[in-house]
Amino acid sequence: MKMKKNLVLSIILVVSLCLSGVIYASTVANENVESKDSTSESVRAENHKKVDERLNTVWQDIKKTHSINEDEYIELDIDKLNQFINGQLEGFTDKELVVEMKKILRNNYFKVPVGSTKPKILLNKNAKEIVLAYKESDGTNTLSSFKKAEKKTIKSDSIKLNAVNSEDTLFESVVEKTEGEPIPKLK
Repeated sequence: MKMKKNLVLSIILVVSLCLSGVIYASTVANENVESKDSTSESVRAENHKKVDERLNTVWQDIKKTHSINEDEYIELDIDKLNQFINGQLEGFTDKELVVEMKKILRNNYFKVPVGSTKPKILLNKNAKEIVLAYKESDGTNTLSSFKKAEKKTIKSDSIKLNAVNSEDTLFESVVEKTEGEPIPKLK
């Protein structure tokens, strides 16, 4: 009987030691994962900050070389772009305009040359122009603007995007390129 008690106690002791080892190992592993997660979060935050600074430097150069007055435009960041596309951006609920601008963005946003910076999308406050501004890999500052014009004033090199309800709605495409500073390196 005493032998059975010792055997049972020995088995319980071995199982307890094994379980405590597993618990300890998983605790250490979780601490390492949490440490890596917090490190990677801080690294991601730092990298995001560097990219934002880089894009701001690029924007300042584009703004300077093309004499852009920011007061005349609304920058369409992702939230405002979604509001605009859904016809919910205050002051820009004209369905015809939204449809045409969506076509312009869909047809031109992804035609930015490889190696260029992310385009900044600007909408003129008078709702007659949308602009894509970006820096090409060689440092060229490019401004693609699409201006609403009447049918009578369109030049032959302009593009026509069919409006939903109006044959008189046209958009003139103008691409301006100027030499700018090279794209800054990430530090």
